[in-house]
Amino acid sequence: MLTQSHFTNISINELKRKLDELDQIDLKHSSFDDVFKKVVETFSGIVLCRVALSFGKVTGDPEFGIFRARQVDGTFDLENPDNYWAKPRELQKDYGRCHSLGESRFYASNFLLSTVLECRARPGSEWIIAEFDSRENSMFESVFLGGVGTGFDRMMGHQSRLDSFFTNLSKSEKKKNNLLYQYISQKLGEKVGSSRKYKLTAAISKFFFRSPNNSSNIECIIYPSLVSKKKILNLAIDPESAKEKLNVVKLYHVRINSINFKETSNLYLVNKWEF
Repeated sequence: MLTQSHFTNISINELKRKLDELDQIDLKHSSFDDVFKKVVETFSGIVLCRVALSFGKVTGDPEFGIFRARQVDGTFDLENPDNYWAKPRELQKDYGRCHSLGESRFYASNFLLSTVLECRARPGSEWIIAEFDSRENSMFESVFLGGVGTGFDRMMGHQSRLDSFFTNLSKSEKKKNNLLYQYISQKLGEKVGSSRKYKLTAAISKFFFRSPNNSSNIECIIYPSLVSKKKILNLAIDPESAKEKLNVVKLYHVRINSINFKETSNLYLVNKWEF
């Protein structure tokens, strides 16, 4: 389900200036609240491509679905499905790509192998990959962030949806929205060396996610995988929505034999549990 929002009347040059100002923020010394205020000022009025997303399998490929991974470290019961949901807020001590301090997100991928690649798994390490399925065909109110107008959207079949969504916009408004999406895509795709550099993408994500302090109803942010070259999506989901609408259906205990971005044959299956 796609809906439109009103876009600001600022010029394209003014918008470029605002994005330049975002880039100049000293993330090391600026508070998260200051970064978030700047994000709100810049992105208020963006036209979003929203979609009601279901994670039911339609490809017929057992490697595609919704998965998340946790490293085996001896601190939790491997067979307990309750151990594979989002990290509790009180334990979230660092910034992440789509969360701030004390903020929880359910991170996942639509490709089994991508889960361990995103976690920078090393050969010899062991992981549990949890597979989830939608509960009673539940849908997530979602937004695509990143890759508008690129091969990512065409590859995933989203380009026609985006083109149709922008049909009623003026030429100037299309340019402004594409500029915003390109900026978001660039930031979500950057590799960072310290957690504080995630302040900007965490603030952008907070702007879109639903909360008691805004009118947004977005439950899921979808963006392209940073480490996989196939048709892979990363997902950041509101943790309460994830527990309400998903079920754990399988657990795979795997050992990483080698790191290969294309094949799952480098995963040795130690054990498997179904629910």
